[in-house]
Amino acid sequence: MKGALLSVLATAAIVAGLGALFAWSPWESRERERELAWLRTYVTWYEGLERELGWRVPVARAVCEERFDLGVGDAPTSRYERIAAEGRRSCRALDSDDPLAAWRDAYRRVTSRVLNLHFARADATYEADLSRIAASIAGTSARVLCWQDEQWAALAEQRAVVDDDLWAIGLAHTERGRIDLAPEVCDPLRRFFRSRYSPLLNLESYALAEALVTLAHEAEHLRVPDAAENVVECYALQRVRGLVRDEGRGARYQAELAGLAWEVGYPRALPWYRTKRCFDGGPLDLDPRSSAWP
Repeated sequence: MKGALLSVLATAAIVAGLGALFAWSPWESRERERELAWLRTYVTWYEGLERELGWRVPVARAVCEERFDLGVGDAPTSRYERIAAEGRRSCRALDSDDPLAAWRDAYRRVTSRVLNLHFARADATYEADLSRIAASIAGTSARVLCWQDEQWAALAEQRAVVDDDLWAIGLAHTERGRIDLAPEVCDPLRRFFRSRYSPLLNLESYALAEALVTLAHEAEHLRVPDAAENVVECYALQRVRGLVRDEGRGARYQAELAGLAWEVGYPRALPWYRTKRCFDGGPLDLDPRSSAWP
């Protein structure tokens, strides 16, 4: 997954999300707000019990269910009914031999239901050319889908709650070979790969560099599913130069976009996307024989 809040591109992501929020009809907006409020109470309930289990405090299943009924309660909307039922069933995990591990597995099931609800309803566009590019990096089949503003905004804000992460701009599903991208990532990618679009020394060139990193980042998740985010990000940075070269842009432009990704984007990335092992000749260098970096 690729998180946002990287300088200008991140600001665009948040503005797009807020714009989508206020573009919704009042009823849809109220439903969305109720679901988000319920989800926050569910996460608070889950985290409280997780702390107790981590401290080896025994919690009875009946107590867990009572806390759920009082602190979380019924589904906020009809489409959340199965999610709420799955949340309450999480208390069964406390009867297992390893309640903490079972508790965390139950949380993943609930949050997967939350996110799958958005994927099932999404009006996302399959991008054949971006899929081919992602597959060339992943070394396996890949399907890239671009989302519309308001649908991505709803997905991103709920993922931020369940994953305690910032506004996502890309998601990879390794078991499905699927990559989902935010509109602010897809827009510059479409222009770059479908025309001679080559912004230089401006905000658009930075946005393009970050979009290329995001596409490569999610493709790297398909290539190395078990790799940590900071490893995947380091690999992705090294793909930018080749992506630009393969589109027929010259060496100077290759260096320009790779440099923006490395010198501007990478230092501003969230801490868990960075690692001291990412450098020329380092353990994560994909081509240690070359002095070109990244």
